[in-house]
Amino acid sequence: MENKRYAGGWKIIVLILQQIFIITFIISGCVVSLAFQQNYFSQDIYETEFVNTQFFRDELNNTMGDLFNYLQGRSNFETAGVYDGKKTINIKDYYEDNSKLTRKNTGSLNYYLADLLEWAKKGIKEEAQAMDPSENLYSIIEEEFLPEDGMSLKERYLDVEDYTGYLEAVGYLEGTLDRILKDVTSYKKSAGEFQEGSTNLSYILVNEETGMQYDNMDSTLKTLNIDMVNNKNVDSVKDKMKKLGVFLFYDAHTLVFDSNIDKTSSSFYDYIERYSFLEGSNYKILIGIDKNFPIKDNFVTVKSGYEKLQPWFMLGVILGIASVVGCFLCFVYLTCAAGRVSRDLDIHLNWFDHIKTEIAGLIITIPLLILSGIIFSLTELEYRFEYLITFGVLIYIFHCLFMCGYLSLVRRFKAKTVWKNSIFYMICYNIVLVFRNRKVTTKVFFTYGLICFIALILAGIGFGNGDGTYIFLLLIELITVGIFLLRETVQRKKIMEGVGQISNGDLNYKLLEDEFRGDNKELARAINNIGDGLKNAVDASVKNERLKTDLITNVSHDIKTPLTSIINYVDLLKRENITDEKILNYISILDSKSQRLKHLTEDLVEASKISSGNITLVMERINFKELIIQTSGEFSQKFDSRQLILVQSLPDKSVIINADGRRIWRVIENLYNNVAKYAMENTRVYADLEVIKGKQARFSIKNISEQPLNIQAEELTERFIRGDVSRSTEGSGLGLSIAKNLTELQQGIFEIYLDGDLFKVTIAFPVVE
Repeated sequence: MENKRYAGGWKIIVLILQQIFIITFIISGCVVSLAFQQNYFSQDIYETEFVNTQFFRDELNNTMGDLFNYLQGRSNFETAGVYDGKKTINIKDYYEDNSKLTRKNTGSLNYYLADLLEWAKKGIKEEAQAMDPSENLYSIIEEEFLPEDGMSLKERYLDVEDYTGYLEAVGYLEGTLDRILKDVTSYKKSAGEFQEGSTNLSYILVNEETGMQYDNMDSTLKTLNIDMVNNKNVDSVKDKMKKLGVFLFYDAHTLVFDSNIDKTSSSFYDYIERYSFLEGSNYKILIGIDKNFPIKDNFVTVKSGYEKLQPWFMLGVILGIASVVGCFLCFVYLTCAAGRVSRDLDIHLNWFDHIKTEIAGLIITIPLLILSGIIFSLTELEYRFEYLITFGVLIYIFHCLFMCGYLSLVRRFKAKTVWKNSIFYMICYNIVLVFRNRKVTTKVFFTYGLICFIALILAGIGFGNGDGTYIFLLLIELITVGIFLLRETVQRKKIMEGVGQISNGDLNYKLLEDEFRGDNKELARAINNIGDGLKNAVDASVKNERLKTDLITNVSHDIKTPLTSIINYVDLLKRENITDEKILNYISILDSKSQRLKHLTEDLVEASKISSGNITLVMERINFKELIIQTSGEFSQKFDSRQLILVQSLPDKSVIINADGRRIWRVIENLYNNVAKYAMENTRVYADLEVIKGKQARFSIKNISEQPLNIQAEELTERFIRGDVSRSTEGSGLGLSIAKNLTELQQGIFEIYLDGDLFKVTIAFPVVE
């Protein structure tokens, strides 16, 4: 039958479309990668104003960092707003953190700024010396410049043999000289970048405690700074700065932060915590940016890049998604059409598919591994345009090789030649062919003898002549034997797993007989037959149990209707003014027996519902402690009638569990009823509630049984099993069974403990916070 879907023309068209889609995906991926390399985020796609984008926020954060670093430099290197080479620098403070330069340390470690810069340019000259008396070597530096007090480090430390102090001071000095030249250079560079006319950013910083005032405003706006110093018209100052378009304001005294740009407060607070020039708690910072960007600075550069990238990014995302969908559809079609032709339904293989599976895998896998290594190495490089082009070409080659190997594998799977056309299959098949239809003992002895014979020959020749070829052949033999034994072990392990599954109750589990060979296959077939037999037996047992349950349910319902009438009429008789004691006794007996029959039918219906799974739980938060207290109160009269003394041990706090209120009450009621019926008179009953490690609420109730308990604890929870063999009490034998089943349905634990005449029941539920 002809099928045009698999015609050669359609395959060629789909292949061409797939190549177009993969090339489109690579190009769009390059565009999107370039966008993400520049921290471009999808939420900025629809933004029409640059100042509302993540591009702008990132540049603003970077610029604020540069600004605060520059202001720290002004604080470190300026006096009265002018660079001061005579300013003293404490090298210990500077070495430890130049952004926390406090200058509280005075004396021998204070140097002039100009001296440190000159010294940093020349470098430190040092000479090796020895410490007395240990002869440990240390370095003495040649001091080009002296500290502020005029006493050299050598005179201050070495002359008094304070070697540790000298080495620490030299360390501070070397660290300071290594950094200060860079810091001053960065400060001078930033001074040009943040001066008026060089940036779109304007700033005012006033610290009333230190008297420090910094700004880059022109003379016409100097009054803004003065107003902020005098704490006058702060709102007016803010309004004037707002007119620029973007502003940030912070008052350290009132802890007020105000900005019309989102997501900037976190980085702003990081900066003000980091730099020491913002000392005290009475300073104000006001930053404004002209959103028209009249001056060409970094904001303008970033804005230009954003405006160029925005339309291409969106187009790249759309084309990328479309190309992925197209590639996937082509991939699905080629997978379905692989090996198919329009003239028939057979699977047709090409010349490459007839190559042995292992050899074909190596032909495809080795180039793919090489390409993968190259591609992963490129991913660690910067996303430059030329790297992305190379990356895209390699991805395309990788795709072509992958599709060749993948489609060949699909054709082999469809033709079922992946295994049969392999070298390993050829070897295994010839070996199996020799031993087929032989007895097990013959196979084992013959195999063992053949292996030993070949191993002895190869070992003798190899070690005798010193020829590595025979040793290699011996190794190949051992590997082959190991693979054979491994296969046998794996098959036996699967058989054992199958036996375990069936023994654990999974009677639908089947061993795949095609995965086994020889005796293992016969054993697998036998185990499957055993599983089928057990399943049939279990199904018959379940059916019989269901019929029993249905019979009990139907009989209980049939009894319930006349029983209700009997109870009602007995109640009517009790309301009549009957004075005859004999008749009253009859009515009392009728009442007690009808109530007992009612409880029995209710227990039967409840038990049948549980066993059939026809029960609905309404889980809610239950105060377990209050439930136990309430139950104890309701059973106090019954306990008193049998002289039972209830001893309770309850926690002080409430214990909350998750359970069905009506069902958990039934469980506790059954336990107390069991005690009231079977406990020995004039004995104590212990009821304890405790919380284990804050995770589990455990309630236990124990008593001394009136009747000997010559029975296993597990049997007491079976239906119609009673503790008194004589059946002299009113129990039905269903109470503990219902209690256990209801407890387990509510994710609880139900345990019974017997020790002589001691009877103890424990139930546990998870505690709810």
